[in-house]
Amino acid sequence: MLGFLLVLGTIAPSFKNVGNLHGAWRLVKTSDKSAAMTTTIQIITQKHYIFSNYDTLQQKFIGAGGGTYTSANDQFTATVEFDSRDSIKVGQQFTCPIKWRNGRLELVRQQNGRKIKETWARIDDGGAANSPLAAIWRFSGRKNPEGQIVMSQRGPRKTIKLLSGTRFQWAAINTETKQFFGCGGGTYRTENGKYLETLAFFSRDNSRVGTQLTFDFEVKPDGWHHQGLSSKGEKIYEIWSKDE
Repeated sequence: MLGFLLVLGTIAPSFKNVGNLHGAWRLVKTSDKSAAMTTTIQIITQKHYIFSNYDTLQQKFIGAGGGTYTSANDQFTATVEFDSRDSIKVGQQFTCPIKWRNGRLELVRQQNGRKIKETWARIDDGGAANSPLAAIWRFSGRKNPEGQIVMSQRGPRKTIKLLSGTRFQWAAINTETKQFFGCGGGTYRTENGKYLETLAFFSRDNSRVGTQLTFDFEVKPDGWHHQGLSSKGEKIYEIWSKDE
């Protein structure tokens, strides 16, 4: 069911103005019955995309995936960096044509030899003008118990976090081993140096859905500094660097 979403990441450049496509999107219509009763959200930045699929009624995580994309001649190609349900897809490319109609995105994908029609509606336009955090970020360091900043080495094992104007999604993955370690996401807002988020899904613990967390944040030259209490009540001080 989620394979088509890996292709969806390529829809971003479908607008004449590429910037208009960045942001958060919701699947609002599909001929795929397995997806019709669940929630599917996707965030697209300039070069990256990430999606999540979850059941809001049962507060259950179903799957997620993401990667990078390019476009040319109305053919949009996504390269998969992770897929929580099928690691074989990691490293593969998917291509499909898309249409832009009445402010919504439409596409037709192939699934097991049959065509699936989908319509996606915009949630927000990326929010770069309203949110200093609208971008793709990569975890790059933390403050240890002694108060020292310890930076991480870049490699295939990484934790990424994509934010639009109102939505966030993060994922911990390894692009070399094709492993998926976990993900979460939901809505957020920033206000007077505070970052407030509400979890809509969390792959490691469905019981945390609905949890609201508040952190102090500041965007400095070396990245996004983020501190407060985690969903487990533990003190954290993290540094995230833009990855695009």
